[in-house]
Amino acid sequence: MKRPPAAQFLLAPVSLPVGVVTTVIGGGYLIGLLVRRTRRGTAA
Repeated sequence: MKRPPAAQFLLAPVSLPVGVVTTVIGGGYLIGLLVRRTRRGTAA
């Protein structure tokens, strides 16, 4: 499986599935949105 040059540079010793990377980024974003929404007092 070939990776783009940027991925080879950033993650040289490991190979992560796309789902893992998406989960980490998306999960962090979702938690950030929830925290920001809760601080405003508009939690649903």
